[in-house]
Amino acid sequence: MTSTMQVRGSFSWRLAYLIVLAAGVGTIAGGAAYLLEPSPRLVIAAVVGALIVASIARWEPLIRGHGIPEAI
Repeated sequence: MTSTMQVRGSFSWRLAYLIVLAAGVGTIAGGAAYLLEPSPRLVIAAVVGALIVASIARWEPLIRGHGIPEAI
C-alpha cells in the first residue's frame, strides 16, 4: 500500500528539499540584512527579541490565542 503519509523516523525527500530550501532562503535573507543594515547588531537584537517573545508565548498559558480577538 502506497501512501503520502510518512511514518515517524522515515526519510522524506520532500522534507529534505524543504529544509534545504528554507536554509538557503534564510542564508540569503540574513546576508542581505547584514549588507543593507548599517548596524548588524540591530538585526541580531531583533532576532533575539523575537526568540524571547516566541518562547514566552509558547510556555505562558495566558498569552495563547489568535491576536486581537484573544486580547479583547
